[in-house]
Order: sequence, then C-alpha cells, then structure tokens
Amino acid sequence: MPAEKISVLYPEWSTPQWKAISSILSRAGRATLELIPIEPERVAGELRRRAAGRNPPDLAMLPESAIDRCSPLPIASIHRFAAALEDQGALAVTDSGEAIGLRTFWAPNWFIGATQLNDHILEALRTAGLFKDPVLPRNLVENVQLLIHDQTLKLPKQLGGVQFDLHFPGILDIDMARDPANPNRAVLTVLGISGKIPFQLLPFNLSKLPWRTKDRVESGEGGFTLSLRREYHPNTNIGTVDFQTGRTELALSVRSTAPFLKRLGMDGIDVDIQESGRWDREAGTIYVDSGTITFAGGIFAGLQILLLASSKNEYRVETSQTSRWEPIEVEVVRLGDNPSDENGLLDRVRRIFRRLSSQGARLGYLISLAASTNSARDVYVTYGCVTTTVSQPQEKKNGEWVNVGTATTTEEVTKVLRRQLPDRDAILWYRGANPPRSDIEAALARNRPTSGCQ
Repeated sequence: MPAEKISVLYPEWSTPQWKAISSILSRAGRATLELIPIEPERVAGELRRRAAGRNPPDLAMLPESAIDRCSPLPIASIHRFAAALEDQGALAVTDSGEAIGLRTFWAPNWFIGATQLNDHILEALRTAGLFKDPVLPRNLVENVQLLIHDQTLKLPKQLGGVQFDLHFPGILDIDMARDPANPNRAVLTVLGISGKIPFQLLPFNLSKLPWRTKDRVESGEGGFTLSLRREYHPNTNIGTVDFQTGRTELALSVRSTAPFLKRLGMDGIDVDIQESGRWDREAGTIYVDSGTITFAGGIFAGLQILLLASSKNEYRVETSQTSRWEPIEVEVVRLGDNPSDENGLLDRVRRIFRRLSSQGARLGYLISLAASTNSARDVYVTYGCVTTTVSQPQEKKNGEWVNVGTATTTEEVTKVLRRQLPDRDAILWYRGANPPRSDIEAALARNRPTSGCQ
C-alpha cells in the first residue's frame, strides 16, 4: 500500500531539516512529503491564499508572529492531541487557550500547524515536532584559526597606489550563534585577533617610503603586530557563516603596531578589512579566499599623518554615555527551586544581547516565553545594565572643533541583576494566561531596578 502523500509549506531556509524529516517518514513507510519551499516573509500569506482557493497544504511552518486573533490562520486545532504529544517531548503553541501547532526545536519563534487532521498528518506533525536537527552544529565555536589568510592591500594614491597580495597566519577568537531568522546560518562576533606580518612579506621596502622624518627600519624588529580595533566601529568585527556551504563573510577593524611607528610618534596604523572565505568545520579553520584592506578614515584614523609633507587638521572623538536597566532574560523554574548559577550569568546575558540586536527583538523574545508552562512556577527576570556610547569625530578648523563624519553608537551590557517576580506578575508566564503584550511590558517595568546603573 503506497504511503500517504502530505504537502508541506515552509520557509526555504529550512529545506535541509524538512528533507531529513521526509527521509525519516519515508523510511518508516508512514508518509511521503511534498515539499513547498518559499520566501520566509511570504509563508503566512501563501497559506491564506491557498486556503482561500481551497487548495491548502496539509502542514505549514509559520512564524509565531503570524498568529492574529483578528485574522486567524486557516489551521486546525490539535488541542485534544496536545497532551499526548507533549508527553512525547513536543512543545505545543497555543492561541486563546487552544493548542494550534508544535514549536520547532531547530528554529526559535516558528511552529508547525496542520490545515486538516488524520492519522497520517498527525504522525507527520509529531515527527516534525520532535525533530531536533542532529546534523547542524549547535555549540559555540571559539578560537577559530586562520591558517592561511590571503588579503589584497591597496595603498592610497599619496603612497603610489600600489596593490599587492599578502599572506599571514593568525588566530581569530569568534563567538558563533545561530541566526534567529535563519538557523542554517550563524552570526559571528569577533572577540579578538592576534597575528604578525613579518616585514619580509611586504612587497616594498619600508625605509624607502616618503616618511616625513627619516627613520631606519630594521628587519630584526619583527614586523607589524595585529590586534582588534573596537572603537568607532560598531558595525565591524561581525560576520556570518552558512552551515550548508561553509561560506563566510567577515568585516574587521584592525590596528597594526610596530616598534618603528612608536619612534615616529604613531600609536599604530588602523585598517578596515572586508573578506570572504570558507569555514572548514572539521579543521576549525577559516580560509580567506579574497579580501580587501583599506586604511581606516582615509589614511590613519585619528592620527596625524606622518607619511605626507603636509599635516592633517587636529582630530578627536567626543564621546557621551547613557545607561539604563533593560530586561534581557526570563527563567521559569519549579516552585522553590533556584534559578541558574550566578557564575557566567553576565556572559550569557551578553550573548543574548548580541544575538537579539534590537530592543524590540529582546522584548519579543521575553514575550515568546509567556504561557510556556502548565502549572505554578517561580519566575526570575535578569535585567542588564545597558551602556550606550555615542562617538562623534571632530576636527579643529579655524580654532573651533566641528563635527565631521557620522556619529556611531555602541551598546554593551556592563552588569546584571536578577529579580524574582511577585505572584501577580509571575502568573503572566503560565500557560493559558495568554497575556497581552502591554501586561508583560508593565510587569517588566514594575520590577526594573531603579538604581545602580550609572
């Protein structure tokens, strides 16, 4: 007897997971999946369009943000099956107290619903709801090594406009976290870089460059030492990696220092790097296939130019800081149990803060945890002290400091404080409460610390 054919509408980035689920069902002789991948932002609209044409898919993978009481999704209630599915380890998603689908383990804030129910569709829903994506990597990856780093360096016209290839070894310390919008990708945050470019690898003689003050450059001095440059550049030192293809993109801001630069009165040479490459997961190595290095801010960002006969206007960066308490993490534990250990709490909150880049995304993450437990619990909220720094470059012109370029803004969690919510607020995180967003925002605001974040 042929297996039941079941159609599935889903965001195209989740094709690897659905192919694996299809293989599981096919091997068990339970069902054959007809896969219908489309752009993520069109999934809910396509489901409604097909339902209106009386040709809905049997299963649909949808963002939880698509749940709208004013415009309900054309999916069936699985409420009478929810308890049995949860006993097997699945996680139900509810709307107005009714279970309407199962959360996915591999994609936060997405769930799978059925437009109709029979034994075959229910089995496919159960298999997809329990699938935990064993193929793709889950854990953080640190100290990824750049064994061969190929870059193309372009000198400014003032220095002859020379272009050349450069190869050097180094170590990148990278924090890797799955992209909430596409779990087949990871968002990379570069935490540090170390490496050295020996003078012998440079395609020109440093001593022949037009230094304003002639200075001997000894090859025995070793070369340029590299370090990560964090100031003024909130949108650098980040990137992405595609788990399916291994393709990587990185933007770095690096400071190069050398002993002879100190003697010339220079702290270092700042460069911005844009590179593309590939990640070898087994070797733990990023190979850079192509990249471009340009001098930050023209030639030397924030430094007086000593390579030219004329000097630049005086330069400085004015900074201002503000701090605020912001809810970052919610923990729901059994009555009387303790939340997670304080050790590592700040690091964990900082990772969540980096992954959810906007304040709205962080609040949405906290709200998504509401109604996720089926009996009374203790609820703890961790607030992070978020410090915002605004940096405005300025130049001195005609004796006055004037703004130049665009001000940049960086945000960092500097400390954390965890609070247990009183019962009247904790109840918002119990299943069936279905609290409106305004109630959760009010509860988080009522319990926000009022001091200690200056």
